[in-house]
Amino acid sequence: MIVIMGASGTTGGALLRSLASSGVPSRALSRDPDRLRAHLGDLADGVVEVVRPTPQTQLRYVRLSKGPNSFSSPWPTASTRSSSKRV
Repeated sequence: MIVIMGASGTTGGALLRSLASSGVPSRALSRDPDRLRAHLGDLADGVVEVVRPTPQTQLRYVRLSKGPNSFSSPWPTASTRSSSKRV
């Protein structure tokens, strides 16, 4: 199972469509699950689970990213926010 945060965005959406068309099971986090399901159509049937993230689920996935698994997120995490400089 691959979790995609920002699945309705440009990068996350492209990744999700690629995975779904290859039959890779994925969980897509989207602020508007109904719109994402409609956009994906039959491509998502049985392969993609679309869910609305909550602050708790976002935190859980960020914690998982600190383990040995691969993780990619278009959203800034606490570690990237604290290390970035404001101009």
